[in-house]
Amino acid sequence: MVNRNFKDQDFRGYKQSTVPKIDEGLSRTDYKTPCGEYLRRYWHPVALTSEISEIPKEIRILGEDLVIFKTTKGNIGLVHKACLHRRASMVYGKTEDKGIRCCYHG
Repeated sequence: MVNRNFKDQDFRGYKQSTVPKIDEGLSRTDYKTPCGEYLRRYWHPVALTSEISEIPKEIRILGEDLVIFKTTKGNIGLVHKACLHRRASMVYGKTEDKGIRCCYHG
């Protein structure tokens, strides 16, 4: 038999005896996680155009360290923070017409 008298029941959060666990499948957005891989299939606003300049800016989106910048021709670019060659930070890179050049090896 179900008690249908709700006025006698206390639904306030601090009266609950168990704390719900974090749902790992929905709360983690890092690389190679179910929700992270799902969210990477869509466009996300990550910065205002007024914040982006020819000076590279470091941002962290979905658990990844990235660098956003504007080329000398005015196009916006987004790359991984670490250079693939020597893992140098692209924050110190030089912006050019078609992209960004690594500060370590060019």
